[in-house]
This record gives sequence, C-alpha cells and structure tokens, in this order.
Amino acid sequence: MSIEYYNSPVLDNMVKNKKNDNKEFRLFYERLPIGYQSLDEEGYFIEINPVWSEILGYTRDEVIGCWFGDFLIPEEQKLFNNNFSRFKAAGEIRNVFFNMVHKNGHIIGVEFDGNIGYDREGNFEQTHCVLRDISKRKKAEEDLQESRRRYSTIIEHSKEAYYIHDSQHRISYISPQCEQIFGYSPEEMMVKWTSLATDAPINQKGYKLTEKALGTGIRQEPYLLELRRKDGKNILVEIDESPIKDRDGKVTGMTGAVADVTERKQTEDALRKSEEQFKTLFNYAPDAYFTSDLNGNIINGNKAAAELTGYEKDEIIGKSYFKLKLLPLKQIAKAIKILARSARGKRTGPDEIIMTRKDGARITIAISTFPIIIDGKHLVLSIARDITEQKKYEDKIRYLSFHDSLTGLYNRNYFEEELARLDTQRQLPISIVMGDLNGLKLVNDTFGHEQGDRLLCRTAKLLEKCCRADDIIARWGGDEFSILLPRTSEKEAEEFVNRIKSECIKTNNNKTPVNLAIGYSTKVSPDKNIQEIIKESDDHMYRHKLLEDKSTSRSVVSIIERAMFERSDETEKHTIRVSELSLSIGCSIGLVESSLDELVLLASLHDIGKIAIPENILKKKGPLTEEDWKIIKKHSEIGYDIALTSVRLASLADDILSHHERWDGTGYPQGLKGADIPLASRIISITDAYDVMTHDRPYRKAISKVEAIAEIKRCSGTQFDPELIIKFSEIMEKENLDRIVNIPG
Repeated sequence: MSIEYYNSPVLDNMVKNKKNDNKEFRLFYERLPIGYQSLDEEGYFIEINPVWSEILGYTRDEVIGCWFGDFLIPEEQKLFNNNFSRFKAAGEIRNVFFNMVHKNGHIIGVEFDGNIGYDREGNFEQTHCVLRDISKRKKAEEDLQESRRRYSTIIEHSKEAYYIHDSQHRISYISPQCEQIFGYSPEEMMVKWTSLATDAPINQKGYKLTEKALGTGIRQEPYLLELRRKDGKNILVEIDESPIKDRDGKVTGMTGAVADVTERKQTEDALRKSEEQFKTLFNYAPDAYFTSDLNGNIINGNKAAAELTGYEKDEIIGKSYFKLKLLPLKQIAKAIKILARSARGKRTGPDEIIMTRKDGARITIAISTFPIIIDGKHLVLSIARDITEQKKYEDKIRYLSFHDSLTGLYNRNYFEEELARLDTQRQLPISIVMGDLNGLKLVNDTFGHEQGDRLLCRTAKLLEKCCRADDIIARWGGDEFSILLPRTSEKEAEEFVNRIKSECIKTNNNKTPVNLAIGYSTKVSPDKNIQEIIKESDDHMYRHKLLEDKSTSRSVVSIIERAMFERSDETEKHTIRVSELSLSIGCSIGLVESSLDELVLLASLHDIGKIAIPENILKKKGPLTEEDWKIIKKHSEIGYDIALTSVRLASLADDILSHHERWDGTGYPQGLKGADIPLASRIISITDAYDVMTHDRPYRKAISKVEAIAEIKRCSGTQFDPELIIKFSEIMEKENLDRIVNIPG
C-alpha cells in the first residue's frame, strides 16, 4: 500500500507546506492506521507515530534523535545509505523493503512509501514515510514458494515416477523419472504406457485393482506389475494409485506412483535365503548363543548353548538362568549387573563368569551381551564360549612368567618387581639374603643333571621351610637363590641365616647334602640404594663360598666315592689297598708329603669316571664285548671332566685322564709314552692292576699273589714303568708284605 491511499490534495498540501507546529498535520499522522516516521537530511529520526511504536516496540522517546540504520539488521545498513541518497535525489520512494530489528530482538519485514518535505524556499526539510509490517505476508509468500519448490523437488528428484491418467488409461502427465525406470522419455511414455505390460499373471490382477478403484472411487492396496523396458529387459514395478474425483464426486482418473522394485525383490529373496543360512549358522555355530528377556528367562538357544550347559535344548528354553542354577551364588550378582547394563541398551563383555553345568562341573565362560529388539520386545543376545582350558593355560603361563619352572620358587624378574614395590620406608628395615649352592656343577657332571635338579629342588624346599609367609624366595640364577625379608633387622636376618645353616647340616647324611654359601645385608636408611644392599649381600656370600670351598670339596669327594662304590665293582677296601700300596711306592721313590696326599686321593678317585658308565656294563658277568670296552674306555675322559669342576680335584685331572696309558704308548686315551705319562698315573696303573688280579671280579676269578707279581714283572717296559716295577718288587718281597696286602676281606 502506498501513501496515495491515505493521501489527498489536503495531505499533499500538508506534507509540502506544513510546519513542525502544524497541529492539523500532527493530528493527522498520529491517527494514521499505519506507521509513520520522519527523518532529517542525515537519516536521524524527527518524528514517529503510535503505530510505528506498536510495529517495532520502541517508545517515541527511545527513537527521536536516533539514526534509522541502527534499527536495521547489520547487513542492510549500507543498503539504507544508498537508498536514502536516491530518495533525497528523487523526492519519493515506493515499496522499499527493509528487515528491521524489533525491540525484543526478532526480525520483522517492513515496507516503506515516502515523500520529501521542503520548506517554502524549496530546501530539504524532512522525509515523510509510511510503513507497514509485511512479515506475515512475506512469510506466506516464502512458504508458498518453498512448498512449490519442495513439491517440484519431490516430484522431479524422487526415485519414483509420478503420473496422471484418465478413466481410459490415457496418460496426461508423467514425471521425468520415467526415463530412468523405463528408458522412455515422458513424451514416449504418453504413447507406450499400455504396451509395456508382459504376459505375467500378476499383471491381470493389477489391472483389476485399477478398474475397481475407478469404479468404486476407493483407493486399493499397492500392487506389482511386470513391465518391459525400452532395452527389452523385464522389470518389476510397484504401483500405488489414488482415484481423482471432480466436484461432484465422480471418478475422472487416477494419480499414481511407479517404483522399480526389481532389486528390492531380489534383495528380499536373498534375505530369505540369508535368513535360512543365518538359522543354520545360529544353530551350528561353535559359540553358544542365547536370547533372553531382561529377567534372564531363556527364549532361544542354539545347539552349542545346550552342549555348553549340558542340558537338552528343550530343557533350557523358557527357563531362567537362575532357576536352572547355571550360576553359583557368588556369580549371580555379576550376572544381574550384566543384564542391567543390557537393559540400558549397553553392550557388555566379554566378561568371565563361572558356570555350573547340568552334571555339576564348573567351567569358566567368556560372555558378551548385546541389547536387541525382536517384535518390539527388548531382549538380550548372549554369546558365550567355554574358556576353561584357555584359563588354565593362561594361569600356567602367568605362573611360569613369575616362577622358576624347576623349583617352583619365584624367578628373578618377579623378585626384582617385588623389590621395587617393597623398597619403601614403610617396609624398613629390609634384609636381602643371597645363597649359592656349593658343588652343583660337580654333582651335575658326576651324577647327571637329573640328580642336580633334585638337589636344587631339595634346596628350595629347605629355604621355604625356613621362611615366613611374607618373605619372598627366588631362584636368582643357576645355583643361586635370593630371599627378600621385609621389615627384618640385621640381627633377625642373622638368625634367619643360622636357621638355614642348621637345616643344611641335617642333610649331611643324604646322598647329596645341601651345602649353601650364604651372605646377607640390611637396608635401614631410605637414602641407601637397594642395589647396593644386593651387592653387599652377594659379596658377603662369595666370601663365605671361598672359605667353605675346601670343606665342600671334601664333602663332594666323599659323596662321589660312595656313589662310585655303589655303581661299580669297586669297593672301599679295594680303594684302601690300592692307596696303601701306592703310598709305599711313593715313599720308596722319595715323593714329598703333598705329592703323597695327592697320590692317595688319586688312588681313591682314579676311576671316578665310571659313575657315568651304565651299571649293566660295570656289573656284567662274563666277557665284555668290543662295544662294552669302547664305552668303559671313556671313563678316563669323563673322570678328567669331573675333576676339573672342583677346585680340590682339578690338580688330579691329568693323572685321572692318564691312568690307563701304557709305557710303550699303546694305552688310551691319548697314547702317551714313557715319561710323558704323569708319575702318579704310572704308579696307580701298577697298584690297581695288582689288586684287580688278586681279587675276584664279576667276570673272572682272582689269581694268586705270586702269579700276579709275575704278570706285573712280565709287563715291565711294555705296560708299566720298569723303574717303578723294581720298587714294586722290592716292596712285595719285604717282611711286612702280608700286613700291606692281606687286609681282611
């Protein structure tokens, strides 16, 4: 609406000639049914009327003197400056639109019409504009345009093709999508529509539904048609039609939508097949599948579910997990918590739960739950797997990662982790004990690693017996043990070490006694590094080991001697006789005392290597085979290796290795000759041969002493040292010969 609708020659005259104090003009604009505003040459408000205040929410006092642009949205302030300049130049404006900001902040659309007021000299005085709130009109126009746009978009961009036909099935409109569905343009479809049908039986049924709708005016259910595309390919379409009626209610035609459902039908067929496959997979899946309600009542389950629980499938359907007593009491709360999370729509698991089978066996299962909806009901799908064996394996792996596999004690890694954890002021004083098993290598080399392992295990049991529940014992290395004693003073650690030593003494009568070199140290200040305590304990232990080495070696030698006597035809009396005779020869050739001691020890242990020879060969009755002799001859080298493992026996190693060498170089194992053979070995070869010949063996009877001496002399220069044979003969001819060789037994 322009100002002319409220104008007249009187108003025009008032606008052009009025004064600010013109009461008639003021009365006129205050009573206008539309908004009125007046601006000065810079665009600042001079006057507004009450309707203007109603439109924009501001009072007259809030507006007068303000710039008009302040009431516009920011984007249109520059536009106002441009329009206002043109307004002043043209002298009038018509149908100018601005978006103005209401006092409460919302945007309203305002349309303006106006004229310029001039003074009597023709100079600019002020603007006179009327304005109207056209927000609703603009909104209605925009909604209409948007509705048309959306309708057009739906029609033109829908996957379906829309059409209109009359009662004679003549198409008057079809949307562009027909070309995508049928391959024909809309213009071609106007002509081709009725010729697209194939001979499929469903087509006749579809046409009958259309005729029924045309006859009754009642919309029918959507139906399927098989039609032929332009490229000759048959497709399946779904038709959804509604009758069109005139003002009198007469049906004049139909409007409908055509959708290509070929792929959908193929998908549905595939889905049916997939559903069958899913049922097969569900029933024969290796994991147990359960569906239950939120109270734990089982609705369905597969074959694996029955096998997992031990029940037949019919026995679990409709039953509750709880009534079936599948869960022990301690597990029920956990199961309820899992169901509660599922009820809140949360996936859970996998969680580990102990389950009781029908036969009473308890197994560990891993169970995951998924909230699902079937037929509008909120259910829980549970997938479970028996992980009992897996848990056992994991427990074993976890045990082995922290324990020594042989002794069952903790290993070094665990000990160091616990040491780091307990190295706190609250645990002070902390004592660390280090122990080294003396003679382990000698036992391994002499009796075999199986016997050495037994000794390690016995040592571990001994230490466990001496420790408290909170003490941590670990196998630190091959033959070393470490013990962590939290809150243990130095005095208490000393008492603990003495307790271990007492237990070790109790094993002295065993075949292989436990002999430990032990050291300890105590941390009393938090400032001291715990690694220093370990080193101090280790140093202390090695000092003891050096001090105890001789007694340990003597103990091990005694053990070896006993074992040797038990395994072979050697006897303690044989050892004494050979030692006595060897000592006599040694004295006769002027050996010093230390060499005589070594000679006596060699007499006892020259056959130490026989410990490793099979007992059935050592005690064989009858002649030994060639293969038996090959095995027996290895005992010299075995004895050599054993001797080298002991500080006490190392000096005898070469003598033990050579005691079967011959003066003429035909002996074994090295084929040494003459003086290259160690002296002690040459003596032992004579005395051992004499004693063996004069005493019974499993494979032959003894000969007389005279015969034995004669045989020894005969082998002088071939098997034996000629000079030593002379000394041997002299000794045997002395008056005390009977005292030396006729020891009872």
